[in-house]
Amino acid sequence: MFFWLVKLKWLFFLLSYFYTLVPILSATNIILLVVDDLRPELGTYGCKLCHTPNIDKLLHRSTQFYNVHSQFALCGPSRTSLLTSRRPNTLTTFDQHGPYWRDLPGNFTSLPQYFKESMYHTTSLGKVFHPSKLSGKLDDFPYSWSDIPYHPSTQTYKNSKVCPGKGKVLHQNIVCPVNVSLQPEGSLPDIQTASETVRRLKDLSSRQGPFFLAAGFHKPHIPLKYPEQYDDLYNLSDIIPAQDGHKPTGLPNIAWNPFMDLKWREDVAALNISFPYGAIPNHFQRRLILSYLAAISYVDDMIGEVLAAVDALHLWNDSIIVLLSDHGWSLGEHGEWSKFSNYDVATRVPFGIYVPPFFGKTVHHVYDMAELVDLFPTLVELAGFQPLDRCHNRTTTTCTEGKSLVSLMYGKSMDPKVNVSFSQYPRPSMQPQVNSDQPVTSDIKYMGYAVKSTQYRYVVWVSFNSSTLTSNLTDIVAEELYDIVVDPAEDQNIINSFPSVGKKLYNILLRADWMNY
Repeated sequence: MFFWLVKLKWLFFLLSYFYTLVPILSATNIILLVVDDLRPELGTYGCKLCHTPNIDKLLHRSTQFYNVHSQFALCGPSRTSLLTSRRPNTLTTFDQHGPYWRDLPGNFTSLPQYFKESMYHTTSLGKVFHPSKLSGKLDDFPYSWSDIPYHPSTQTYKNSKVCPGKGKVLHQNIVCPVNVSLQPEGSLPDIQTASETVRRLKDLSSRQGPFFLAAGFHKPHIPLKYPEQYDDLYNLSDIIPAQDGHKPTGLPNIAWNPFMDLKWREDVAALNISFPYGAIPNHFQRRLILSYLAAISYVDDMIGEVLAAVDALHLWNDSIIVLLSDHGWSLGEHGEWSKFSNYDVATRVPFGIYVPPFFGKTVHHVYDMAELVDLFPTLVELAGFQPLDRCHNRTTTTCTEGKSLVSLMYGKSMDPKVNVSFSQYPRPSMQPQVNSDQPVTSDIKYMGYAVKSTQYRYVVWVSFNSSTLTSNLTDIVAEELYDIVVDPAEDQNIINSFPSVGKKLYNILLRADWMNY
């Protein structure tokens, strides 16, 4: 029923355009809220400690997806993938530094570009695209955006020595609760982004025509710098470190994430953790986890300010609102921290879609497998446009390597044969080294491809040619298999006991259309 309602709405406005010769005055707005490095550590995902009332309220009004996975547990490649609906393999995007997809793999249409070309005013605030060569250094402006993307000025101080210590000495720490009034410019990036987002919403809602607004919040990305009062929401005594806080015996060395981005920070460096498998002391683990939760609560309040503006401007009845993260974050599981892996804690993200009442009643919970590349085709269909074609090669400008989630939102279950998700992550060597977490593309020698079904996660590590940017799927150097039903923490690698299961999932990977361009 909702399909006809959307089409009738668009037909009405198209007729208005042709018969009155004035622009289309109204259509469904889109508000995209992107949170950096947020795993599903939210009240509505079952976190009893988490203080996230604003996000929880939004997700309670939305279709909430419980099994959504990032295609790459690193900001730049993940964001480029979700905003183009192309997988990292197609984009040849494996690090933070490039290439710009329009220059090398193909001049693909981005999600905001699609809506810009469909008469939407498109606006980017904060961290949406990764601001580097990956997005042409200008966040894909002017292709994707109607105006120059906004970045908060205080992001300049991301890694500055601003964390208070003893004797009023300032440090570069991971754990960094601060007095905002004493920070450079007396503010923080997400405070600025929230304020500018509210201002832009007021402006856009007063204009004629629909808008696509994307707001990206930086926390809980490290350093965990946030207003100090958010520490008061949590008690250190309530924080319980991960039960599998050491490297599992069956985890192949190539899969290990030595979390070097933490180890160079002053507070972590002072712990003298041995490389590569040394564990963070228990007391500091608890402090890290508390700070991660406090940073989430800080972002929750910033999103609350945006949603309050949505309410005040009466935008709920004509706006689709999406909340998601670019990937997850390890909090000591397997003895690992940060992202940089194919494990569930690194790839699984919160994901919710709110649609206005006239779209019809949607289901609240979806447990089928979904991926971030599914965002683009889903929004296109929800907005009433012709569904995107499936990509069959690298030459098609506008298509998707994902799938629309609209049918799932209205209660249809996915075909079990295709109820899988894919992710990948590279390594420079078989053994952990200092650049294992974030190798530049020229240093990549192996690629790990993961296939997750409703019962298993399978990972195959194969050789990678950094000159041709291709993997040799027949040159297998390591494999992992986890039964996530009986071992949700993915601690027991059972590939030697169940090789036939691994083979089945390996064949699913081989048959994936995007692996065969």
